[in-house]
Amino acid sequence: MQRLRWSEAAGTDSTSNGDGQPGSNSNCTIREPRAALGVFTVAGLGSGDESNTCDTRNRDTWSNRPYGGVNGSNASAEGQGRSIIDIAAPAYHSLKATAGGDTSYGKATGTSFASPTAAGAAIDFMDMYRHESSTFINDPGALFTSMLLMGDRQSGGSRMTSRFSHRYGAGRLQMRDTANGLDASEEYFNGWTCDDRGEVYDFQLDGGAVLAKDIDAMKAVAWWFTPSHDNQGVNVDLQIRRNGALLRRSDDPLDNDERAYLSNVGGDRVTLHLIGTNVHSDNSGCGTNSIKVYFSFFAEDSDRESPTYNASNCVGVKPE
Repeated sequence: MQRLRWSEAAGTDSTSNGDGQPGSNSNCTIREPRAALGVFTVAGLGSGDESNTCDTRNRDTWSNRPYGGVNGSNASAEGQGRSIIDIAAPAYHSLKATAGGDTSYGKATGTSFASPTAAGAAIDFMDMYRHESSTFINDPGALFTSMLLMGDRQSGGSRMTSRFSHRYGAGRLQMRDTANGLDASEEYFNGWTCDDRGEVYDFQLDGGAVLAKDIDAMKAVAWWFTPSHDNQGVNVDLQIRRNGALLRRSDDPLDNDERAYLSNVGGDRVTLHLIGTNVHSDNSGCGTNSIKVYFSFFAEDSDRESPTYNASNCVGVKPE
């Protein structure tokens, strides 16, 4: 686990499956090295009887579902109450060549198949970003926050508007082309800032101007890395404010990431706030009692005129 933390500090990404051990909200089953801070951990989706696109895209986590860190007296030694799981991807794959012969096919199952799905999606996103924007996506924190944006906010029958699920992480994997695939009017940003203890960092959407009225949804994430997090919590709150008023807050004191979603943001001035509520780190080049926080968001129309979405066969980009 320590090696994986060092790899993050050195500027490399690690993606891992969530381990095929069933857990619950009182039993964290994600162990080393998957629970290491800085590892992008993937849960599995499906039951093996998926027959079409809708089945695949709308499945629950599979039966041997792992569970991230739990709170209180039952907190896992590895998890320390963190959600740990970052996203969920299909765990069942069919038409896999088998040892039975050149024409033999079968089904493979497990989070070991979900993790490569997420890793492949991350590679595709990096390729798009490098061609359409810059090499900033080579920074592990930039890629980490970008992938946290790619979840559908699912949490077992409901969609979360703040924080992350301990079963689904950011939700089911739904990749977005942030350069050309957001439904106009839209805005996208991916960057970082040094956040000091007690500091409120404000990022104004569209430079503080009133957003286009047809912008229906906004989703934002923040993520930070520090080797000390397992022993002493570093906490940064994420807020979405409209015309100065607080409308959504994500403030999990045990996690090293936050997420906030808000609908109907168009026609107003919207600000993203990052608040260093408990910062006592100086290992990320930001100085004493300051930490490097990566954050990313997009805001868009949800009419799905482009990209389109067909609810009858689940083809296209599902509205956020």
